[in-house]
Amino acid sequence: ISNTRVLDLLQVLVPKGILTGVDNHSGLSEAFLNGSCNVILAPAVAILVKRLENEGYPPDEVVLSDRVFQAEPTGITTRNNDPEFSDFCKWVVQAILTIPNRS
Repeated sequence: ISNTRVLDLLQVLVPKGILTGVDNHSGLSEAFLNGSCNVILAPAVAILVKRLENEGYPPDEVVLSDRVFQAEPTGITTRNNDPEFSDFCKWVVQAILTIPNRS
């Protein structure tokens, strides 16, 4: 979601043009459903996954991370057809959560 600490950190780590911030959870689900977004990193992501399912997105095509991030309430959702990409995304989240502790 735009104007968050997580997005600010990601924009430093990831090449320009890859990340997009949205204003709210509705924007997140819309971007995921229309295919312009492949990964959702947001607070209350489990609620968002349920919303995707309610809007007709096949539940077997979404992977909800089983890790709990304690730095802030953050979760990650990726499409399940690319496990290597999902692993990369988990690595990025871990890096984001580690950076503030090592500054």
